[in-house]
Amino acid sequence: MNEKQPELSIFDAGVIQPWGVMNQDTEFDAAMRVPSDWQPFEGATLSQRIDHFEAWMKDTFALVNTVLWPRYDPKRQVWIGERTAFMKELMQTDLELMLDLQHPPSGIEHFRSVFKSLRRTLSLKSHWSLFKIEDGSGIFDNFPLYCRDAPEDLKSEMSSLCFSGDSDKQAPVNFRFKNSLQRPRPMQMAQRFALTNFLYEDAASSISPSMCSGHCLQGVLEVAAALERILDDELPLSEEQLLSIGQWGVDIGDRRVMAGIHYPGDNISSWLIFLRMSDFVFHQSYAPQVMAYAIRKLSFIYRELHRWKDSGRGAVYISALNALDQELDRVLYGFTLQGVPAKQSKTMAVAGPGAVVRVAAAPARSGNLEHLDEVLISRGGVGTTLGVRRFLDLHKR
Repeated sequence: MNEKQPELSIFDAGVIQPWGVMNQDTEFDAAMRVPSDWQPFEGATLSQRIDHFEAWMKDTFALVNTVLWPRYDPKRQVWIGERTAFMKELMQTDLELMLDLQHPPSGIEHFRSVFKSLRRTLSLKSHWSLFKIEDGSGIFDNFPLYCRDAPEDLKSEMSSLCFSGDSDKQAPVNFRFKNSLQRPRPMQMAQRFALTNFLYEDAASSISPSMCSGHCLQGVLEVAAALERILDDELPLSEEQLLSIGQWGVDIGDRRVMAGIHYPGDNISSWLIFLRMSDFVFHQSYAPQVMAYAIRKLSFIYRELHRWKDSGRGAVYISALNALDQELDRVLYGFTLQGVPAKQSKTMAVAGPGAVVRVAAAPARSGNLEHLDEVLISRGGVGTTLGVRRFLDLHKR
């Protein structure tokens, strides 16, 4: 029997209020039963895919509700989950870290600095400038700035590849998490806590609950989807081009935190969701492996979260960052941890449609690090003695 989860009524004194009703533009996502590319095992029927997806949703919600933020029940008007006791602490810690980023002791605000990438153009655009472009339909328009020597057809088609990945791999995940978690935006809570020096940018796309961060999820998931298509078509990529693609993907979500419209904790939730769904929406596991590496080694916000935790001011992040680092290890090393729905073989399907198989280790996933190295080298994409396996091994802490 499941133990009763802690609850918190929104009518109790001082309780944080939910964000509100989602707008009607989300109706398409709300109607989706399962992502088009969701494949728990080869030959799964639609009903099996839906059942497995719902089991994954339940398991992933449970993780987020345990390490980050509770879910909201609109009928009973209560917050539910272990993190009800830490809502204010997470909110205040997130806002304190954001204020530190907005008013750094050095006086050099990262948001106003020029973006970095190994293959960037000579553009002097700042993160702020790129944020303005990405706020809306231009979310994937900045790739050519990050990878100047990418093939011209890739530069012209990258945005379309990413949007295709959004429709095939993401919907309705972002909607489901936002609608259930109902976290209010930072600018709302800055007013609640009387933070008069809090800064945020006007953003047309910030009209939804804060967790998870849609841009952060899209940045890693859809860029990985585009990378998967690139690899499918055997387009040669150098190691520096791979790193530039990864940098671009994580910067999309990081800039939303720098702009003051998402919390650092929102990015943790988006990264967790991406990593946990990667087994079931990608047929080439080295695409999400590259993005997992980018989260760990290239993300500014990931680095700042760990800095804040290590300083003693971010104790509320410990359980969430531990869960995130476990998921990063799982994707990078190719094994399955306890509590993650394992990708099933045909013989495993007899356990019942949508069964959540909990194992300590799963059969090796196709496209492990050695395979990634061999594939890219055989395609002429590396051309150096360093190799992609060593590049990915750099993620080790």
